[in-house]
Amino acid sequence: IPLEKCTHIIYSFLETDNQTGNLIFRKRDGKDEKDILKELSQLKDDPKGKHLKILFSYGAGAHTQSLMNQIGDDGKMKKFVKHIVWWLDDLRIDGVNFHLEGPGPQVSKKHEMITILKFIKTLRREVMDRKMITAQLPACRHNEKNFLFMSETMSRHLNYLFLMTFDYRLDDLHFTRLTSGLYNYTDHNGPTTVESETCLGKWINSGVPKYKIIPGLAVYGRSFTLDNSSYNGVSAKLKQGHPLGKAASYTKTDGYMNYVETCQRANSKQWRREWAPYAATAYIYSNNQWVSYDDKGSGEVKVKWFRSHSFGGVFVWSLEDDDFAGMCNKGELYPMLQVCWNVIKDYRPLRLKA
Repeated sequence: IPLEKCTHIIYSFLETDNQTGNLIFRKRDGKDEKDILKELSQLKDDPKGKHLKILFSYGAGAHTQSLMNQIGDDGKMKKFVKHIVWWLDDLRIDGVNFHLEGPGPQVSKKHEMITILKFIKTLRREVMDRKMITAQLPACRHNEKNFLFMSETMSRHLNYLFLMTFDYRLDDLHFTRLTSGLYNYTDHNGPTTVESETCLGKWINSGVPKYKIIPGLAVYGRSFTLDNSSYNGVSAKLKQGHPLGKAASYTKTDGYMNYVETCQRANSKQWRREWAPYAATAYIYSNNQWVSYDDKGSGEVKVKWFRSHSFGGVFVWSLEDDDFAGMCNKGELYPMLQVCWNVIKDYRPLRLKA
């Protein structure tokens, strides 16, 4: 990990045992997650990493109900707060990130969001300023209010809100679309309402200070299968029955490619890259395969836009999806992280109210 190019590193994800309420530490590639977190905390002992903050992420979006099981009454809530703080101290971790929602339909109900807010307030009273508390949420969804109705109140108790300015409208599998569009534009449904410009504006208008909003840059692509390879632009019809793209060789997941897989295809003569200036996003296609993705070009435009609008920084999702081994372009390591660093390395956001 290029420590000098990171300010915060977040390990994802820890979950809880629904019977005991305790955090679960699984084995990842043969290594216990407690040991992984201890190794991450030791990065702060490296001269290049003395500025780092290390957090672990709890949840993974789809596990909101697991959180609710731990905080459903005051007794459980207080016990869970003590449990989290104990592990933060024991592992020398600087804070916890709550991944409250992921892409797709909203999981949490309004009354659950209110309980989550109460929990975050309780945790903040326990740790005061000695630990960080952050939350990760979709920047917005189509026709959904998300957490906006209480976002300003929640932000008072959070250090940052990591807003996923990508994976827009993954539930729409009828037409090709740009899954991380920056600007408001018009597609087959008319003017868009789900893209970063509109979505981030809603959080600002709800009262969240800009310096607490951290937009994200996805270093992977979302792939689709065209119904007719002759129609290969934005809003082209997808193949019903199997609208997702074919699994690639490394990630082996339909509808998903990491940076190396998209980069290698973009460099291939069999694939064509197109730039959508109205959304500051690229896409590539070959035969009936179509991929919406971000590359160095779109990443630079987006991060410059985030900086020019005085947001708190930018996060990359995720380091393991970036080209950490230099497989695509002449040994170039972490190209997407490097793009972010080049733009914001001398940036210090103003701590102003929205």
